[in-house]
Amino acid sequence: MNLPFSLQEAQNLCREYQYLVGMPFDRNNAKIQTVIVTPYDSALKQRFFAYYLLFDNNAAMALEEYKGALFDVVIMAETEEGYALNENLTAWAAKNNILIGVAGSMLGQPSATQAYR
Repeated sequence: MNLPFSLQEAQNLCREYQYLVGMPFDRNNAKIQTVIVTPYDSALKQRFFAYYLLFDNNAAMALEEYKGALFDVVIMAETEEGYALNENLTAWAAKNNILIGVAGSMLGQPSATQAYR
């Protein structure tokens, strides 16, 4: 199960995993285009993606309207045919045997992930 992150945790993970851009997303030759912070809730995430496309792939502008406290980190990819794909970082990393840590957690402060459990 994918648990939510605080904004700080999500931003830190997003920065930490930018090196994935340009790497293969899957076995169908899709390439990773970006790693972005999104709302955690699936309905709000879909709304975010609509804004993301509307704002010419500007994640910061698309995220501005979200006022919640639970976030996710998502990998966006594109196939050779131009189809957009996405998957949350935690699920994608598990499939690809990459260990994900929360770099932004503050000692003594419960993270959004810890509070959600």
